[in-house]
Amino acid sequence: MASFEMYREADPGTNPLQLGGPIHVAVRFSLYDQICDRYLTEQGSVTRFHALKAEWGVPRYMPLKTFADLSSGYLVDDTCIFGVEVFVIKSSGVGECLTLKASASYTHQWKISRLPSLGEDYLYSDVFTVGDHKWKVWLCPRGDYSNRGQSLSISLGLVEADKLASGQKVNARYVIRLKGPNNFVHQPEAQTTSFSSSTVWWGWPSFMPLKTVQECLTDDPCFIEAEVD
Repeated sequence: MASFEMYREADPGTNPLQLGGPIHVAVRFSLYDQICDRYLTEQGSVTRFHALKAEWGVPRYMPLKTFADLSSGYLVDDTCIFGVEVFVIKSSGVGECLTLKASASYTHQWKISRLPSLGEDYLYSDVFTVGDHKWKVWLCPRGDYSNRGQSLSISLGLVEADKLASGQKVNARYVIRLKGPNNFVHQPEAQTTSFSSSTVWWGWPSFMPLKTVQECLTDDPCFIEAEVD
């Protein structure tokens, strides 16, 4: 399947080895959905730039067919909007330690009826508060643009992210689980990510195959739980 790629290159005028060694950074790429006013963000990962590796990226970011589909919102009037966030992880030379500030923890439960029969419309949970910030869950029962008809998609969103100051980040550790009848529980690994005015949503585009939804969640009700701290 044809697809396009995204890459980030270190400043060619700066040799990391001349600055005391390799540079470790977390890189995230975004593609703006101009119809739904939201960013599709590739989950960030930490990579190591050095003199022999000055470039890193995602070789199969999105199928070209999906990108070129006018209904997807990524290409409007021959215009698309890309973004990249780079977080440099500083090291003392002895070891690295990332410490998260202690915060409140809260689990929000959202009741869903007739999940297997829901259509393509997006659904949003009620807004809930954790610490000093408000959140909500986004559900696409038939998958988002990149997974339509294949997987159920779920994301966590920071409400009023547009009110954050330029460059301000909100770090959160979160996990979303889906519970159904007969003790059915589906829970991916928890994530720790940064939300900002340009990265409002984080989650799982391929949260669960639709085949599993049809086979395991035929009885009502289902519950989506978002645990945030």
